[in-house]
Amino acid sequence: MAHPPLDRIGPHTAHLCIDMQNMYLPGSPWHAPWIERVLPNVLRLAQHHPSCNVFTRFIPPHRSTERSGRWKKYFDQWHALTQAEAPPHYIELIDPLRALASTGSVVDKPAYCPFYGTGLAALLQERHIDTVILSGTETDVCVASAVFACIDHGWRTIVAADAVCSSADETHDKQLRLYRSRFSLQLEVAGIDDIFQAWR
Repeated sequence: MAHPPLDRIGPHTAHLCIDMQNMYLPGSPWHAPWIERVLPNVLRLAQHHPSCNVFTRFIPPHRSTERSGRWKKYFDQWHALTQAEAPPHYIELIDPLRALASTGSVVDKPAYCPFYGTGLAALLQERHIDTVILSGTETDVCVASAVFACIDHGWRTIVAADAVCSSADETHDKQLRLYRSRFSLQLEVAGIDDIFQAWR
């Protein structure tokens, strides 16, 4: 099914790249098999306007006892990903993206939503951002949380469909269908080539 071309993407745009970190590469308990497949598209998007990039990193606690409620239970199960046990490089951005991350463009977050407990909203407001393009992992978890937060802020929100991935194909596909079917007035879903055509 053909989709209409995107309206022009203006100069007050941020590319918000979610959690493209080593902890999702092969060998990690959180390996997302598609991350290597979408990495070239994420990299192309990040290289398109490097000054517009904002990268997030999900930062597990040092130990599960540092978190409360269900997060403690979560990290009790995933203790191998806590900072006390995981290799230090797990929290770093994947190398091709790490080289593009300038000072002030990396936001560390303790939870799924990149706006929770961070200064991300203030950073985007300082830059007078009115449009956010999203890429990264995972489509149905941290990317989804970022999408809805961007909608709540009233920004034009665009998901780069071929630059997001999940460890669960079924929910990745369902999430993209949900975006297209339920949020057409507040959310756009497009491939990166269509994004580049609109974002010159």
